[in-house]
Amino acid sequence: MNQEEEFQRYATMIDYYKSQLDSIDTQNNYLQAAILDYQKAKLTVEKLAETKSGNEILIPIGGGVFTYATAKNTSKVLTDIGAGIVVEKTPKDAISIIEKRINGLKENQHTLITMSDQIQEQMKEISKKAQEIYEQSSDK
Repeated sequence: MNQEEEFQRYATMIDYYKSQLDSIDTQNNYLQAAILDYQKAKLTVEKLAETKSGNEILIPIGGGVFTYATAKNTSKVLTDIGAGIVVEKTPKDAISIIEKRINGLKENQHTLITMSDQIQEQMKEISKKAQEIYEQSSDK
């Protein structure tokens, strides 16, 4: 393989790694949004647990829109446990489930960050090799 082909191969690899980094960034943004959503849910459940039955409350329905409601039974919340199955839980149990989900998402974020760091390190090495080839070819 001549220097020009090798240089082109490195350039292609760098483009591929950039694409991977963009994908990781998109996934990380999704995970961060999910974490924020779960943190809002946790706060809502915590505040609901402090509310007495019969009190008027505001329920977030999404998009910054709320509706008025009367707290009927604040000792139970409905929690999605997967596969579209919803069960009744105490606020404490629901918060525990939410915290586990948040921790799982944070672990995934950590994995993505590690992958990103590894890819960036590989890109540095390839860029260095490409620079060496470029300098050798310009010396001739």
